[in-house]
Amino acid sequence: ADRTGPDGMMPVPHAGRGSGLEALLDLAHRLYRTRDLAWVEHNGIAGTWRGRGTGRKPVFTPVSRRAAPDYYGCFRGRFLAFDAKEVRGRTAWRLDKRYAHQLERLQAIAAARGIAWFAVERVGAGELWLLRIWPGSDWPAVDFREPETADTLRLPVGPEGWYDWLAAIQTAWLV
Repeated sequence: ADRTGPDGMMPVPHAGRGSGLEALLDLAHRLYRTRDLAWVEHNGIAGTWRGRGTGRKPVFTPVSRRAAPDYYGCFRGRFLAFDAKEVRGRTAWRLDKRYAHQLERLQAIAAARGIAWFAVERVGAGELWLLRIWPGSDWPAVDFREPETADTLRLPVGPEGWYDWLAAIQTAWLV
């Protein structure tokens, strides 16, 4: 049975959600820093684990549901920020309404002249799609069957096994 939610994301425990994509992005960010190309950090999530009684799993309660984007950094004096998502077995992705605050944060960063986007990995397809966000952007959605546009970039996993998103945005969005 398909267990994905309306946004195409798998409902998995918080601690493991997105861990595959997160590992690939962390590798890319270490390489960027080592090569003196860009500085990018994972925001992390502040909160506490609370028990739910005998025999039940603890639950993570974030400090704020309106946290900063997943990743932020700087490239040649430009502020960068993006939220990362994973999709399994879908031909499209649409931001779940529960995460409207993520769109609002990225729009605010874009309004301040930063470069903001959603990075959506098609798990199993070896693709990372970048959807640029502008002030006043429409509700975020990506149809993986459609070709790339000026604001939607498709990155295959590279021969080294990671997504070089910096090269893609440098060519398309930072010219």
